[in-house]
Amino acid sequence: MGKWVGDARNPDHLCQGFLPDSISPCIKNPKRGFLFSANQHPTPSPYPYAYTGFFELWRNQRILSRLQNAKQWDFQDMQALQMDSYSEEAATLLPLMLGKLPKQNSPMYDSLLQWDYVYRAPSQAATFFHQWLDEFEQKLWHPLNPELHEIPERWVLPYILKDSVGTYNPWMPKASGSVSQWLLESFKFC
Repeated sequence: MGKWVGDARNPDHLCQGFLPDSISPCIKNPKRGFLFSANQHPTPSPYPYAYTGFFELWRNQRILSRLQNAKQWDFQDMQALQMDSYSEEAATLLPLMLGKLPKQNSPMYDSLLQWDYVYRAPSQAATFFHQWLDEFEQKLWHPLNPELHEIPERWVLPYILKDSVGTYNPWMPKASGSVSQWLLESFKFC
């Protein structure tokens, strides 16, 4: 209940009450010494009650890493955290993508190899990474479901890039083509 639209005429589909406070998501005095939020899942897995939302994967990992590695924080540290543009997404996905690609004789390929995963305004590597990633996702998901208007969330990509033979990825056996082929085609397209 609560995750899908139900027939309001059916009493079984109506809200049966409120969650008791004992199982409502909350934390008090966490062992790690701090709380933070970056739109990540608000509950641990498994949580017995359904809820929906868009939950970000990458930014919260970066914030958690920075907070765990700090001893004492001051105003400048907090300001630097707010302005931190290091991309955990790029740091996770780009090495996997490049690892499946044959070496390219291209200045863009070389810039991706040298990129430090920090988004800066003049960074051509950051722009190219996202163009390449978007094109790769289209090549990956479109053949599996041409009517797909929304592609799956990017948290599945490390599993697909690590294993393209179907061990972790139930969609790959149905697809014509390979992850390496789609990465190369999408790289050349960009």
